[in-house]
Amino acid sequence: MKILDCTLRDGGYYNDWDFDFNLVQRYLDCIDDSGIDIIEIGFRFPPKNKFLGPFAHMSDDAIRRFNLPKCSIAVMINAQDFIDGAKIEDYFQHKSSSPVDLVRIAVHFKDVEKAMDLPAQLKKLGYEVGLNVMQAASRTSEELELVGKIAEDDGNIDVLYLADSFGDMDNDIIESHYDSMRKSWNGVCGFHGHNNKGKGVSNTMYAQSIGVQYLDGTFLGMGRGAGNTEMEYLLAELADKDIHNANPSKIWTSILDDFTPLQNKYKWGPSLLYYISASCKVHPTYVQEFIDSGINLVDILERVQNLGDSGGDSYSFENMNKSQYGKIKPGLGEWDAVGWVDGREVIIVAPGPNGKMHSDQVNKYAKDKNAFVIGLNFSHKDFNIDAYAICHVTRLATVISKIKETGLPVLSPISLLPNDIKEEFQDCNVLDYGISVKGDTFVPGQFGCNIPSMLVAPYAIAAAIAGGASRILLVGFDGYNRNDPRYDEMENVFSTCCKFDIPIFSVTPTLYKSIPQKSIYCMEK
Repeated sequence: MKILDCTLRDGGYYNDWDFDFNLVQRYLDCIDDSGIDIIEIGFRFPPKNKFLGPFAHMSDDAIRRFNLPKCSIAVMINAQDFIDGAKIEDYFQHKSSSPVDLVRIAVHFKDVEKAMDLPAQLKKLGYEVGLNVMQAASRTSEELELVGKIAEDDGNIDVLYLADSFGDMDNDIIESHYDSMRKSWNGVCGFHGHNNKGKGVSNTMYAQSIGVQYLDGTFLGMGRGAGNTEMEYLLAELADKDIHNANPSKIWTSILDDFTPLQNKYKWGPSLLYYISASCKVHPTYVQEFIDSGINLVDILERVQNLGDSGGDSYSFENMNKSQYGKIKPGLGEWDAVGWVDGREVIIVAPGPNGKMHSDQVNKYAKDKNAFVIGLNFSHKDFNIDAYAICHVTRLATVISKIKETGLPVLSPISLLPNDIKEEFQDCNVLDYGISVKGDTFVPGQFGCNIPSMLVAPYAIAAAIAGGASRILLVGFDGYNRNDPRYDEMENVFSTCCKFDIPIFSVTPTLYKSIPQKSIYCMEK
């Protein structure tokens, strides 16, 4: 049996593989006598179009900077990089001149056959070779048997890994998948567990009990999304059962001094969102990106469920953006917007702190000018709201009690929602204004609108224009950081909306360049 720690490789998904070198040396110093047999010290990525730290490009020279422990050294490559054109000989010299002992190849099921020239090239250079087959949980027994046969026939693979990429395996799945692969694979098996459902350690221990010989873990479970099997707990379980020379106390100091502060900073680990993503077969990177982008928990939940319905098992930026659309089908509503705010100014309030800071002046202006105030998504205690606007299914369902309590009108495309949800709003004053999403299109219509993104801001703006607003003032649209992908999306929205004939401008501070700006403290007629 071999215990492999991949903290510096899998953990790098949280800090772009930019670990402090002193921290890494302390980590390396504690490995000896811990029972850890192999450390995977990083990836060996080809160049990317963004900054990644040194442990994403872990060359032999970079590895030699450190005082290494007595255990074996591994690196990982992504098969797709080399299928797409990178060459093994450009990244690996002969094993006799390298500190690396094991090279693991991460590969998706669909790419296994395409990647089969890589093990032979690495074996020829003298390396041990591991093949990590990702997203194994949802595969059929026939698929697993086929992968085992491909690996067996290749003859260059030393260990074949099942990677529980979504963390949704249980004992029955592990055993059936292992048995299926064993029908055709006679070599060593490994298991890489993720912790989405909090089963990383128990799943890994069960895999060991049925014959799996290579077991992965990371310090504090550091890794993408919910993280991985916690190495400290895995070693403790192995020591308790006296089935490996495990000594978890050897790594405690490094965990407490170095990795606990990292966990406090990056907040990896099991959570309800990661649990649901595992159940929906959604790649954990989506959840991680949603959290990092500051999207609220209700919207993340909705997006994860949408991705589960539309196929979110592999990550892409395009799918992340599309996740907000959900199952809503475009169409017209039953409410007629014409004359709704005829001739009045409309103030649309977003939840940005700058809006709250200037709420007193906004309320005074609204009262003096008889302006109509629309609040977005029920988050405006400091404003005198005349109506709310909500366009997302999950959000609408979560605020039904508030809608009934206020008695205020709520602008929402309720006719496009499932009947069981619509019935809950029979006692509410819902203005059923339809919605369609069509690229860069912005068309405010009588019974619905076409807008460029499934966002409540353009939806409310369209209803105000269709309702006869004389002009629209935006409050609390502070703006996302320019490195945030939502910044560009909002810029596109406003550049499209602000081309319309009705004047639209922000009257509190905003980062969006496409919105004309004025001050709520100095408004001309």
